[in-house]
This record gives sequence, structure tokens and C-alpha cells, in this order.
Amino acid sequence: MDLKQRKSWNENHKMLKNLLNKPGEHLQSIKLFLSQHSLLHCSSLIETDQITLEDVLLKNLAENTF
Repeated sequence: MDLKQRKSWNENHKMLKNLLNKPGEHLQSIKLFLSQHSLLHCSSLIETDQITLEDVLLKNLAENTF
């Protein structure tokens, strides 16, 4: 995850926190939550070319460490 992606993640997380306090924005908060949550899983699981947080964590991890 590069700097641009991290900034986007942080902005979306702030937006999500604000939306959760607004009952009228429930559907939008669900969509944003699912989008953010998908970035926590391996990119091959969500079928995307976007690098996810799990991809970054596992990138240089040795098999015996995992």
C-alpha cells in the first residue's frame, strides 16, 4: 500500500466514523465499511489488482515465520 492508498484509507476511515453517527446514512456507511474491509484481505481473494494491507504484510514474510 503506497502513500496515496494510505491517505485514501485514512480519509475513508474518518468518513466512515462520521457516517456511523448518522442513521440516515446507514446504507452509505455499509458500502464504505465493506470497501474498507475488503482491503484487509489478500487481493487474490477479492479478485482485484489493488494491493491490500494483507499483501503488504505478507510480501517479504519467510515461510517459516508464517
